[in-house]
Amino acid sequence: MEANELLNKFVSTFSKDSIIFREGELATHIYFVKTGRVLLLKRINGTERIVGIINSGEIFGELALLDNSIRISTAKALEDSDIIKLDPKIVIELSSHNSEFMMNIFKGLAKRLVSLSDFLMDNLELGDLEFKVISRIVQYVQIKFTIEKYIVINMIELIEFLSGQFSIPEEKVSLLLNRLSQKNLLSIDNENVTILDLKLLLGYSN
Repeated sequence: MEANELLNKFVSTFSKDSIIFREGELATHIYFVKTGRVLLLKRINGTERIVGIINSGEIFGELALLDNSIRISTAKALEDSDIIKLDPKIVIELSSHNSEFMMNIFKGLAKRLVSLSDFLMDNLELGDLEFKVISRIVQYVQIKFTIEKYIVINMIELIEFLSGQFSIPEEKVSLLLNRLSQKNLLSIDNENVTILDLKLLLGYSN
C-alpha cells in the first residue's frame, strides 16, 4: 500500500474550536494537518496563550514518539479541519515507505521543543520589541479601521500581520500581545484583540 493511501485511512474531521488533545494528557498519537489550521495553546499563570499555529501540510503532536510523554500544549481546530491521526507504530511503518515523511516528523519534534524553549526565554528580550509592535498595530488600525476609541481586531489576523512585519515567530507575537494586555493597553479574548484607547497606546510608545 502506498504511503498516501495508508495516511488517508486515518483522516478525522474536527469542526472549528474542537479540542484535538489537551495539555497534560498522555501523548498517544501524532497528527498531520491535511486541510485546515490548528492552534496550539499553553496555560501560563492561569491564562491560555497561543504558542503556535499549525497550517495545512504540517505535523504536530510529535511527542507521541517519546515513551510516556505528556502533552505540553492543547491543540484546537482553528477552522473546520481534516486531521490525520497516527499511532507511532503506523509512523514507523510509513518511514519504511517514505523516509521524507519520517524526516519531517523529527524536524517537527525538534522545532516544537526549540519553540517551547524560545517561548520561555523570549521574555528576556520582548521589551525591546514592544514599541515596534505598538507602532505596527497602530499602522494596521489606520489601514483597516475608522479611528474610534474601541477597535476590535481578529487576533489571528493581527498575529499573522505582526509576524510577517518583523519576521518573528507567531508565538513571540502572542507573548508581546499578552504583555501589552497585562499593562491594560489592549484586551484579549479567545478570538479578538480590543484596543481600549488608541491614544493611550500611542502615548505609551512615544
